[in-house]
Amino acid sequence: MSKRKTYTSPEVKNRWNRKHYENIVVVVPIGSRDEVKAAAERHGQSVSAYIRSLIIRDNADYPETTSFLRGGGYADAWERQRQFLTDMLHR
Repeated sequence: MSKRKTYTSPEVKNRWNRKHYENIVVVVPIGSRDEVKAAAERHGQSVSAYIRSLIIRDNADYPETTSFLRGGGYADAWERQRQFLTDMLHR
């Protein structure tokens, strides 16, 4: 028996995203966006994930400041990433 494909409308996705996420705008000099994107790709991450990982790394000694990363159903992945970066910093 095959599973039935479902469709989630963009309106439903947008409503869910507005309820669970916030946007932060980062202003960089012209040309820097491509450099940030390239750095993220070198680490195998999206730009958002890369910036979050830098925040975690810079605040490894202050886990309460990165509690915002525990939302959206990604808590385990973010905790593993935070622990990995913490371990790397303390070698």
